[in-house]
Amino acid sequence: MSKWIIGTLLFVVATVTWAQTRKSDPRLQYVGAISINSANPKALSGWYTEKLGLNVSSEYHGIYYGSFSTKSGDFNLGIHPIPAGAKVGTPNISITFRVSDFRSYTADLRSRGLVPIREENDATGHFFTLKDLDGNEVTIWGE
Repeated sequence: MSKWIIGTLLFVVATVTWAQTRKSDPRLQYVGAISINSANPKALSGWYTEKLGLNVSSEYHGIYYGSFSTKSGDFNLGIHPIPAGAKVGTPNISITFRVSDFRSYTADLRSRGLVPIREENDATGHFFTLKDLDGNEVTIWGE
């Protein structure tokens, strides 16, 4: 009987400790998405589909996309038309990182002097977008 009580107490303590650590330890969890600008999104989506086996054949208003599941979470690839007026050498990749605690993580980024170029919310979560030193967009995504 006492072994059962001790075992139960250890389980409860471990569960509470794990839950507290999870909430109070904001960190990047995985790459959730990469977006690539392309002069010919249809051809590039075909290349990723045919050559790499990544189905990027879904299309919406000229944007091609696809996804697959990983152990950490879903990975999404989007191929977008190059924006009108974009100059040669304009960064063409955007990376989205999923985080465990959006508010804490973005508060930490702000404390380091990082200012978002855009903040958005939708049905899939909250987004905090900034640019790296080369001008590539980096988005932090969480709930």
